[in-house]
Amino acid sequence: MSAAGLQSALVAAGIVATIEERDRLAIIVAATGEHSRSIAARRPWVVATAAAHGFSHVALEIARDGEGEPEVRGDASLPGH
Repeated sequence: MSAAGLQSALVAAGIVATIEERDRLAIIVAATGEHSRSIAARRPWVVATAAAHGFSHVALEIARDGEGEPEVRGDASLPGH
């Protein structure tokens, strides 16, 4: 597996993100909300590229741009709590 290789492939495709590697899971941390949306729009390519770099699973950590985005609340209820 190569987190650095996957990150390089994303950057070459115009997606700025860092990769956190947890076993065979690649956690893609997008630099901005725009990059998060780009990753989501190109999901099949991102998954295939991650698989080519040895990962079996991909997770996307959603980035927020701040302006124009909804306020994030830390007091949201969770089911069963």
